[in-house]
Amino acid sequence: RHRSFDTGMHLNMVARLKMETDLHDALANDHLRLYYQPIFNIETGELASCEALLRWQHETEGLLGPAEFVHLAEESGLAISLGRWVLRQVCKDLSAWEAVGVHDLQVSINVSDREFAAADFVASVANTLEDAKVNPGRIQLELTERMLLDNDVLESRTLKRLKSLGLDILVDDFGTGYSSLSRLQKFPIDKVKIDRTFVADISDDGDRRNMVEMILTLARSLQLEVVAEGVETESQLETLREMRCDFAQGFYLGIPMNAQRFLNLAKGYAAK
Repeated sequence: RHRSFDTGMHLNMVARLKMETDLHDALANDHLRLYYQPIFNIETGELASCEALLRWQHETEGLLGPAEFVHLAEESGLAISLGRWVLRQVCKDLSAWEAVGVHDLQVSINVSDREFAAADFVASVANTLEDAKVNPGRIQLELTERMLLDNDVLESRTLKRLKSLGLDILVDDFGTGYSSLSRLQKFPIDKVKIDRTFVADISDDGDRRNMVEMILTLARSLQLEVVAEGVETESQLETLREMRCDFAQGFYLGIPMNAQRFLNLAKGYAAK
């Protein structure tokens, strides 16, 4: 018998192992960063909240976005550690903002599948908030529709425990699981986020517009607030305003920015 050695496969495996080692080091040596993207009230134009977005300041590759390492974190088991780091850092930033007069803004945090499924997830969140002395109402946890529907009995129980802590629950990628929309009433959620794929052509595509209108109608019937993500043009924003969508997020309104820059933005709105 014989075996063929694939140089390309070998190099990819070596690179992956190095990236995994580097990610472990990043957690240990404070090479992770949080950027915040603002979310605005469409009707008033006021800053309403923001989404915390994870970045990795790699020593040789520069600033990496989540698409370049989150899948590796999921596969290697680091996703839970990353998620807990994010919550701790958000709490630190919220405390710092509170100290200089920026109150009431909520921060959305993305929760991974592995993190949400961890047996001690709720306890870990509760302990972190208690240690940081942060009002749980300042935190929104973002979960995908798919995560909720994988095991809706278990997920519903976990969500009820999170809600009992005072947290808000936001469903991300809302609308991508068409058959599941009516099932959302089972869950104790507060907001939904319309997936950017529906917002992209909302001004020109009648089918996309009809889909967004259907989502908004359903959300209102469930007494949920709605955030539209991926807003990149004035036309998209105006269409969402006409449709009475609650909140908007996207590059047209504000790019992700570091904590200090976001604080300066928030202080400017607080001073108005």
